[in-house]
Amino acid sequence: MMATPSLFWKPATASAAEGLLVARAYHRAAEGWKAPQIVAELGELIPKTHVIFFLDSLDYLKAGGRISPARAAIGGLLSVKPIIDIIDGEVVTLDKPRTSAKARERFMELISASPIQELTMLHSEAPDIEAFRDEVCARFPEIAALKPGIVRAGAAIGPHTGPKGLGVALIRA
Repeated sequence: MMATPSLFWKPATASAAEGLLVARAYHRAAEGWKAPQIVAELGELIPKTHVIFFLDSLDYLKAGGRISPARAAIGGLLSVKPIIDIIDGEVVTLDKPRTSAKARERFMELISASPIQELTMLHSEAPDIEAFRDEVCARFPEIAALKPGIVRAGAAIGPHTGPKGLGVALIRA
């Protein structure tokens, strides 16, 4: 029996974004691509791959040590709803809108900033995830054409978002 070679690469992302990369690799292998070609394509896609979330609460960022208790208290008083991404394996704050409505609007601006190759909806036990997907698809027909699925955030993302976190994993064009 011949051994199947395994290749490892550092995806610099997490959760469903890694899943998008793995799915791409699987499809390329099924199309007959050779391993070095697949790894090269993944290397090009990694900087275009994002997990963008907007958070309902700062409590979980505080609990995880991402922000200080003082910043969490002030942010809570100001109704800050941060929008985060994972860039080079690190959780990065993209924006800090005040109020859920402003965070949702800013999130829409961020995900539609440039063309998208692939996208899936992410949530951390958010009860309105299907309505959220419908809203994104109604607003952006090019995203609707991708037929985004829904996935629960994994252990790398969920502790930062807490319950009710909404987001996307995407690969930009």
